Amino acid sequence: MDSISDSQIIENVINRLHGTFNKKNVEYKGSAVETWRNFTQGAALQSETKEQTLLGYVNKQIVSLFDAKHVNPERLTDKDFVFEKAGDIAVYMIILMAMAQKTEMVGV
Repeated sequence: MDSISDSQIIENVINRLHGTFNKKNVEYKGSAVETWRNFTQGAALQSETKEQTLLGYVNKQIVSLFDAKHVNPERLTDKDFVFEKAGDIAVYMIILMAMAQKTEMVGV
């Protein structure tokens, strides 16, 4: 069996995150005009910012991980479960960073 380096594993994770990002982008994009429709619509419904709404999505994933820790700890060794939850959190953080950058660049 070939040995795989930690850097190769990280590269694989980044590639998989790219796929997750593309999937989320399709799900959350309302149109070419409104990139983060799910977050802006959620923000309007809850009288908060789109960034705060996005953090609500993050919280959902964190709660799921903590539930696994306390209720079913072996889930934390399930690669698919961990990647789904941690991957979503990572993608949400990338989106949050993009929102911040866009705000800085164009003031929206």
